[in-house]
Amino acid sequence: MKKKPSLILILFISLVAAILIISYLHRSVYHQGPSSDHFNGKRFFNKEPDNSFFDHLKWLWEMETIEWPDWVDDPPQPTPIANVKEGELRITYINHATTLIQMGLRICVLVAVLC
Repeated sequence: MKKKPSLILILFISLVAAILIISYLHRSVYHQGPSSDHFNGKRFFNKEPDNSFFDHLKWLWEMETIEWPDWVDDPPQPTPIANVKEGELRITYINHATTLIQMGLRICVLVAVLC
């Protein structure tokens, strides 16, 4: 009688395969192009010098601060229209990373940018 592979073995092989695939995809070259002052042909880099932890502490200690107000009046904005006519487009800014995109035929898309 043949012994069936156990569930643990199948999960282990799947995990190893997933790790190998992810590591391969992570090493993939996403952009190739001519070298420039901030691109060496394979990788982008910043030209600014690296700052040490103590440089950051010095900056925090020496930076000038301002007093923030206790309250800022921000009146409510008008409600977006419920329906957009066919062939029309309306884009409403919600907050720093969310936009409401309304297209004809009552299609609404809420886009949250994750950066």
